[in-house]
Amino acid sequence: MSTQISEAAVSRREANRDHQGKFGNDPAAETDLILGDLEEPTESDAGQESEGFEYARISSLMGDAYHLDPERKVALPRINEDDTIAQVHHKLNRYLAKTQDVSDLDDEQLAEMAGFHHAPDEEMPERLRNEFGISESDRVVVAETGDGWPVYVSTGNTAKKTGSYYSRLTRERFQVVNVAEVTTAPKMQQEFADDHPDLASKEVKDLFRRLNGDYRGKGHRYMWNEDALSRRNYFALSVARTQAGLSDTPMSDQELREWVASLPQAEDGRAVVAGPRGEALMEAPRGIEGDLAGTSPHASSAATNTAYRRWITEKLADEYDYTLQRKYVNDNSGEGGARVFEQKKNVPQSHLDAAEASTFATTGDFRHVEVDADTDLDKLAHVGAEYEQLRKHLPKTGSTPTLRFRKTGRHQALGVYHPHVDNIAVDPRSPSAMIHEYAHHIDHTAGDRNLSSEEDFRAILRAAQREVSASDDPALNKKRDYYRTPTEIHARTFQCYFHWKGVDTSLNDGDERLSTEAVSRCTQDCKNVG
Repeated sequence: MSTQISEAAVSRREANRDHQGKFGNDPAAETDLILGDLEEPTESDAGQESEGFEYARISSLMGDAYHLDPERKVALPRINEDDTIAQVHHKLNRYLAKTQDVSDLDDEQLAEMAGFHHAPDEEMPERLRNEFGISESDRVVVAETGDGWPVYVSTGNTAKKTGSYYSRLTRERFQVVNVAEVTTAPKMQQEFADDHPDLASKEVKDLFRRLNGDYRGKGHRYMWNEDALSRRNYFALSVARTQAGLSDTPMSDQELREWVASLPQAEDGRAVVAGPRGEALMEAPRGIEGDLAGTSPHASSAATNTAYRRWITEKLADEYDYTLQRKYVNDNSGEGGARVFEQKKNVPQSHLDAAEASTFATTGDFRHVEVDADTDLDKLAHVGAEYEQLRKHLPKTGSTPTLRFRKTGRHQALGVYHPHVDNIAVDPRSPSAMIHEYAHHIDHTAGDRNLSSEEDFRAILRAAQREVSASDDPALNKKRDYYRTPTEIHARTFQCYFHWKGVDTSLNDGDERLSTEAVSRCTQDCKNVG
């Protein structure tokens, strides 16, 4: 099913461009992401926060939209293959409740965010904490509805009971609400509707009415059916095929559609199914055709369910991208022993002079250049000359990085980029890593948010992540998440771009490596673009 983005959705996303990731014009249906493939971040993954990096650059589709803590470390929900969309929806809602941070809002703003009017009361919050199990760490804000009924708004995820109640003491009715619960559902419904203008408004409203009701049990699984045929029509089809002695091998929607359309009809209107053991009659062939053609009520409901699963899958995948991006920054900004972003002591004067006289320094493209004692100065002069050829093609940002030619073996890499100090470190024995690390610099300093998290890059990002997930390369077994990190994929596509443009130097990779990397292979469709 094709998915379009309405003008309202585009306008809304553009208004928040610097703060919130946009859903994008590429339908989530094309991503084929496996939710079960997402790994829960561990405590060690969180790393040590870097003081020098602006974490607001790393955002997700749900970050500002749902007022999430910008330093959230809550594990993403584990989605199972047999989860219905109702179960997935509620898992996501619990995640949003745990990660929502409204500490920067005062009581009046919090009440307004929840949709009520602030009405201060000094005594009721403590009584509510005791009666409803609300933690001392969670705020309770007293508000009222437009009709003057009391409402008590709680933050966090520890309110044990929410709903409408009657107080015998005050002889009045009141509500207890959790701010995440009352803000998330309507916001998600509006965003989903904006992103799917092709779906009927009634279907979207019915979907969220069911999602936010008590319909998660096995008895309501029929509501979340995403199959082409309704249960009744699937049963009729199965009985008829079995009676006729036909194979019960699954057929694609198109094969089913063509097969049903070709069936003759008996006098009473039922379809005649011929098989090796005779003929059988199938009830309601027109109903089956309606399901397959997408014109029946069931088909409309199934299409809405499928669209919502794909939409929510993209939300979770983007949130996982957020955790990978933060892990990259933390891992490359830590206090480890191999601090190749700091000036090395006891560098020979010959190498200090060579660094100052190098093309990298004299062009002003780098605010400081370091060449350690292990660097071959003849080779430095050679790559400096190559840089003259390369630099005219390099984009610049508002930040000028540091460049250090240092051995990076302890990092198990040919080069390292340190986001917290905007430092590029390249092993002088393998200078081909420079373009890759320079791409990280571009990604982390251009604009107000990472380029690798932008909407325009998402189609390439998802294609590369699929390629990495599907690859059977043993080298990826322990580093699959590393290669799925958006900034790593961005750096590799940057390398491909320069190779395609014919700018081949020892500072960037050539055909042999680029053609064998899983991430690089998926970019071939972009070769003649731009």
